[in-house]
Amino acid sequence: MAHSNGVVLQLTSLQSRATETVVGVRVINGREREVNLNRFNNNRHGYLVVDSGERIYLSPPPGNPRISIQAGQTLEGELVFLGRLPPGQSAVLVLNENASTDNRLATDPGFRINLPLQELGAAQ
Repeated sequence: MAHSNGVVLQLTSLQSRATETVVGVRVINGREREVNLNRFNNNRHGYLVVDSGERIYLSPPPGNPRISIQAGQTLEGELVFLGRLPPGQSAVLVLNENASTDNRLATDPGFRINLPLQELGAAQ
């Protein structure tokens, strides 16, 4: 998914484990400024939300809690969420809740991405 500020977020994998859900990502920062995918340095503005409204919150990496990507750089890694996705439901990945999903000047871009849970169910 491309944000209008020049950041591209690609999902590379999705794993639902016993106690966590892991989303593999590649983030390309095409801006001339640093961007943050977890703007408030906590785990309440990044989560997975399922059909029932339940939220599975992000566990930000200790070495980069704001998930900052320097200008012109690419970040490849895994986002870990504290809980297992319930079977048979759809889910949406939310990063930077309430942030703009289309502001070309945003340094904290908002993302809302539907997750391909049908593929996850087939892989289990």
